[in-house]
Amino acid sequence: MGSEDIAGERIEILFNKAEERFLNSREELASRYVTLAQKISRRTETPIPREYRMRFCSECGNYWMPGETCKVRLLSDEGKLWYSCQECENQEKYIYKER
Repeated sequence: MGSEDIAGERIEILFNKAEERFLNSREELASRYVTLAQKISRRTETPIPREYRMRFCSECGNYWMPGETCKVRLLSDEGKLWYSCQECENQEKYIYKER
């Protein structure tokens, strides 16, 4: 088991814990777990999977829960999702369908 595998496991665990903590009204702890996952990713040069990258703001590291900490807009004609962070007002877009 290489360091990249271990780092990937740790990142997955941290994001799962972040979701648990957020649902238990511990938003600051959820954001801390996201920050730790980002540090692990940078140190080991392991990319964060797309499914997890869509769960936090790349600017402030705030854990995103649609409707609570971010706004989500669906642009169906363009095939994009727009996430707007309510903490720092950063906007990020993700493509959800191929053209």
